[in-house]
Amino acid sequence: GNANPFAAKADNLVFPSWLEGEWRITSNIRGVNAPLGRRFLPPDLARVRLGAISSSDGVPPLSYNVRFYRRTGDRAVVSDRERNLRAVQDASAGYSRVESVAFDAGSSSIKVKYSPFGPNGTFPGESRAEVYIQRRRQSNAAAAAERFAFAESTRTVYLAQGRSVTVSD
Repeated sequence: GNANPFAAKADNLVFPSWLEGEWRITSNIRGVNAPLGRRFLPPDLARVRLGAISSSDGVPPLSYNVRFYRRTGDRAVVSDRERNLRAVQDASAGYSRVESVAFDAGSSSIKVKYSPFGPNGTFPGESRAEVYIQRRRQSNAAAAAERFAFAESTRTVYLAQGRSVTVSD
């Protein structure tokens, strides 16, 4: 049929068995792009430098832990989406920004509530986001595969203080 084989369904992004467990990730930001301008960035990113970022710019790498576990039932290795989203967003913000996370496998969406408190006791106010996983694509997840790659396309709706809305893909 004409069905998109990469359309998001229940969490069907499966990882190789060798990825099961907890991993320490170190990632480097290579660039930031805001095609529609800074006004569409969430407040904590509004002052970030746009464009290419080189290692000489003094931007420290992000470091955080992620986890992949064996799902009950089909025993597939999947991402601990709630824990992993919290880890990367807290690392990006530089403080414990995420207050709660809820992943709904049926609708392929993640609801995030952020702490109303920023770093150093600031009070940016209430905010939340909903992340909709729109498409997925992955290589062979067989344990014998030498390489594994995946991609997800998401749309994020960010609502700050009940009135400011930002949509990003």
